[in-house]
Amino acid sequence: MSIKRIKYNRFIYEDLIINFARSRCRTIHITIKPDGEVYYVVPYGTSESDIYRFLSEKKSWILKNVDKMKNRMVDDIVTKEEEKILKEKISNYILKYEELTGLKVNRFTLRNMKTLWGSCSYKKNTIRFNKKLIKKPDGFIEYIVLHEMCHIVIPNHSKSFYSMVEKYMSDYKEKRKL
Repeated sequence: MSIKRIKYNRFIYEDLIINFARSRCRTIHITIKPDGEVYYVVPYGTSESDIYRFLSEKKSWILKNVDKMKNRMVDDIVTKEEEKILKEKISNYILKYEELTGLKVNRFTLRNMKTLWGSCSYKKNTIRFNKKLIKKPDGFIEYIVLHEMCHIVIPNHSKSFYSMVEKYMSDYKEKRKL
């Protein structure tokens, strides 16, 4: 079975740019992408009056969520200066925990990540950190650094993994909640 791409047409509805398409879907649905773009898909055969009635009913929801997505994008922007500060903080925490644990981090990088604060490649001793960590308290950043460093030795979230984290950061649960 092949996946067909939907071709969208754009139209303006009361100051909103709508990416519109008809498809074999069974219900009308609206999606708002992270950049605030609105996608509106209706089943074939949906009348024009039903299309506009549904948009009219959902207009306040659409506007609220478009604003929310656009604000989230602004909040997610990390400047070069913030990146520099984050690199310095992470470097200091890595040095601290290399000394305490005896572990060695070969390299770390900063990335834009949607769902993770960090990830570890334990075979290479490299760690990737989410750039958005700069928006978090220092205690949380420190916890993430130690957490990822512990993955160098234990690449899962077992009891022994958290025992190792707790050995070097007794209040990790409080910092994790941040």
